[in-house]
Amino acid sequence: MLKLKKRLIIALAYLLGLGLLAIYAHFTLERMADEAARISTLKIDESIDGIQRYYEQDMKPVLELSNCDVNQKDCEQFLNSVSSFLFVDPAIRSVSISDKKDIYCSSISRFKRTPIPYSPEEFLFKPNESEIRLFYLKQNGLFRELKDYKSKGTLQLRFYPHDDRIVHIALHPNSFFALLPYSPYYKLKLDFVNASFYSDGSIIETPTALTSGKSYEVSHEVNPDCLYSYILSHYSFIIVFWTLIVVSSSNVMYSKLSGLNLDYWRIKRGLSKHQFEPFLQPIFNADGTLRGAEILARWVHPKKGLIPPYKFIGQAESNGQIKEITTQLMDKCIVGLKHADFNVNSRFHLALNVCPIQFEDRQLFRDLDKFKLAFHSKPIELIVELTERQEFANNELYVSSINNLKSRNTPIALDDFGTGFCSMKYLLETEVNIIKIDRSYVSTIDSGPNTSILDSIISLARSINVPLLAEGVETEEQFTYLKGKDIEEFQGYLFGRPIPLIEFVDKYLSNKE
Repeated sequence: MLKLKKRLIIALAYLLGLGLLAIYAHFTLERMADEAARISTLKIDESIDGIQRYYEQDMKPVLELSNCDVNQKDCEQFLNSVSSFLFVDPAIRSVSISDKKDIYCSSISRFKRTPIPYSPEEFLFKPNESEIRLFYLKQNGLFRELKDYKSKGTLQLRFYPHDDRIVHIALHPNSFFALLPYSPYYKLKLDFVNASFYSDGSIIETPTALTSGKSYEVSHEVNPDCLYSYILSHYSFIIVFWTLIVVSSSNVMYSKLSGLNLDYWRIKRGLSKHQFEPFLQPIFNADGTLRGAEILARWVHPKKGLIPPYKFIGQAESNGQIKEITTQLMDKCIVGLKHADFNVNSRFHLALNVCPIQFEDRQLFRDLDKFKLAFHSKPIELIVELTERQEFANNELYVSSINNLKSRNTPIALDDFGTGFCSMKYLLETEVNIIKIDRSYVSTIDSGPNTSILDSIISLARSINVPLLAEGVETEEQFTYLKGKDIEEFQGYLFGRPIPLIEFVDKYLSNKE
């Protein structure tokens, strides 16, 4: 099973690398094809604009003075005036004039009348003097004898100088194919209203909706086969190199990837959705009087429900997200406790768990100051519980952190005493206000005579005159034993489970009798 998991992780890493390469190659190829389409558009624009300029400057004035439909001499004069145009521009095949039915003056048929081979798409356009139209025609009686007509047909560039006349300039399709450079990795496509030319020489006759306002558009296509060929042609060395890396470093890669934790992004999303809620667990003294509560983080997920802290606290502490979680909890406590009735004989103690990484910037102290400002007139005291799951990065940070807490008159409690890195260090170098006995020591009471460590912790606290709070008290036997040892405060399921802030206020801090 382990080997299968290893192979699966390595395969996914390998495919991920290939996928990223494919994305990069596709982006590069799209950019190349887009640039080729842009250049082709400029060249076609230049060709069409040149023809249009000749029409406006040289051809149209002659037409306005001639009557080619009834006068053969005028037709000959018109054809003579455009003869140089036909020879100079290799894209021009012929020039003809027609009414709406027949061509009556043409550089091919001269003065002979020939029916116009209309295609259905032509009827979709209303001629206007300022407009031109560019069509592809596969059938045209004028060009049946030309050697390349059967394979390519003809393009018709049409001008509308008057309502009763149309100027047809026939263009060689090959001259436009020449402006669509061939590439084995993508296709350029030249669209007209009734056909499409492709850079591989193919023509597809199909109506096309043009969006540019022109009579033609140039675009490109990149299909999977072309992309595959492009990757093999240009990036085969990278593929081989990546394969060798994966094979040679599979063990290292497996150890790194198998330890990859996605919790960071899940927690980040939870923070953005304000899904972290403060649950409060009550703290009582020996005679059952409420003394305070501990703030415990709970992740209330819309789909997964209540996520227990052991599934995210460790990750959040190691990557620093615990800072944002703490801020979210404190802000919600300020709102939730705003109208609470702290009707107790002494100050209500609200304990907040804090780990060393939270002292590396000022956010924690901003949260503490904000809370104290909100409740400066209420009998509530915020206590910072130092957890021992991490060590302080250096002694200077530790000293400055303790001094900052002391300058704010913030009491300090040692949480889970005796289970972590720094119990004795904190005890020796810090004026601790409370020691919290970890539940693991409390549970030894149920095991008979195995309470020596618990008794030692109690004796140590008594010798330095520091009050004790017992965590995880779940049975009457445990409570009786600890009460006999004069433990000051108690916390555990025997007294109350952690509950949402609003429920805690309603149960313990309201005026209801």
